[in-house]
Amino acid sequence: MDNLTKKHVVILYCSRKGGHRYPSQALYDFLKTNNNIEARLFNLLDYLPVIPMFDRIGRFGDLAFPGLYRNSYRHLQKEDRGFTQIYKNSIQSIMTAPFVIRRILPLIDNADVVVSIQPEVNVIATKLSNYIKAIFHTVIIDYAIQRLWINPGISRYYVGNPELADDLKRIGIPDEKVVVSGIPVREGFMEIMSKDQEYVRLSLGLKKGLPTVLIVCGLLGTMMDFRKLLLQLSQLKTPFQAMVVFGENKKARRECNSIIASSKWPIHPYDRIENMDEMMWASDVVISKPGSVTIAEILSLGKASILLSPKAGSAQELAFGEYVQKNGAGIFLGNNSEIGKFLEELLVNPEKIKLMSEQAFELGAYNRRANRIIYNTILET
Repeated sequence: MDNLTKKHVVILYCSRKGGHRYPSQALYDFLKTNNNIEARLFNLLDYLPVIPMFDRIGRFGDLAFPGLYRNSYRHLQKEDRGFTQIYKNSIQSIMTAPFVIRRILPLIDNADVVVSIQPEVNVIATKLSNYIKAIFHTVIIDYAIQRLWINPGISRYYVGNPELADDLKRIGIPDEKVVVSGIPVREGFMEIMSKDQEYVRLSLGLKKGLPTVLIVCGLLGTMMDFRKLLLQLSQLKTPFQAMVVFGENKKARRECNSIIASSKWPIHPYDRIENMDEMMWASDVVISKPGSVTIAEILSLGKASILLSPKAGSAQELAFGEYVQKNGAGIFLGNNSEIGKFLEELLVNPEKIKLMSEQAFELGAYNRRANRIIYNTILET
C-alpha cells in the first residue's frame, strides 16, 4: 500500500516502568506488521528535557511516602474535582510549557491517530489538538479508572473489561467513545501457548513434573521485599521449584543469595529478563505485586496467582488485586507475611490451582484479542 494512503499512528508513553513500556511495545509491534498502518512509538522521556527528573522524583516519592501517594490516588478515583483539577494543572504547567510542546510536536505532527498509553499524556491531549490534525485515542492499562485518563480531547477509550466500560459511562463518557478491547500483551504470550509446558520447563533448566512458582516484581524490582518472601518459601514442607526475577534490583539479589543457596527446594534467580512469556508459561502459580500489565499477562496465559500488597503507595494496584480475587482467578494478600501459608495451601491442592487457572484464562480472553481490536477500531476511525 502506498505510504500516502496508510494511516499514520503514533503511540506515546512517558515512563521507565515496564507497565507502560510493554503494552506500548506490544501494540506497536502488532500495528507495524500490517501494511495499511504506518506506526511509530515514542517514550517522551527520551525527548523531553526536565521531564525525566520528575519521573525519578515520582518513583522515589512512591517508595518514600506511600501513604501520601495512596491518598492522592484515592482522590483521583473519586469525584474529587477540586483535587483532580489541581493535579491536572500541575501536570499541564510542565507538559505544556512552550519548550516541551516544541519537542513533542515533531513526533506527532503528521499523525492521523495518536494513541496514548499514559494518563499524563491524556492530560495534555486537548492542548496538543490545537496544533495537529490527529485524533487522540487512549488505551487505559489499569483495572480501575482514575480521572487523569479522562480528557475531552480523547475520542476513543480502550478498556480492559466491561466493568471499566460501565465505569466510564457512569462518569459521562458516551458509549460510542468506549471500546472493550482488553490490555495489549506482547506477541510472545500468544505464541508460547502452542508449546508444551514441560518442554519449556526443561529448556529453562527446571525439573520436569515439579510444581513451579514464578516470582516477579516489575522491571525495576523495587516494590517487593524479596528477602522476607524467600525466607517464607524456603521453609515450605511441600516440594516445589521457583524462578525469582529481581529485575534491576541487584541489591535485593545480593541480599537473597544465601537464602537461595541454602533453600531446601530449588530456587533459580534472574536479573532483568526478556523471556517472561516462557517463564510464566512454565509456571503453575505466579507471585507478584498486582501491576496491571503483569496481571494482563497472567490472565492471558491462564495462570493462578498470589498478588501481594505493594511496598509503595500504588493504591491503584490494590484495586487491581481485588479485581483478580473477586473473580476467583487468584489470591490478593493485604498481609504479605502469610505468603508461605497460602502458597502451601495451593501446592497441596492442585485442583484449586486448576480452578483459578480456568478463571484467569476466561478473564484473559479480551487481552488475547486486544491488539487486533484496537487495530480494527483505528482503521474504522
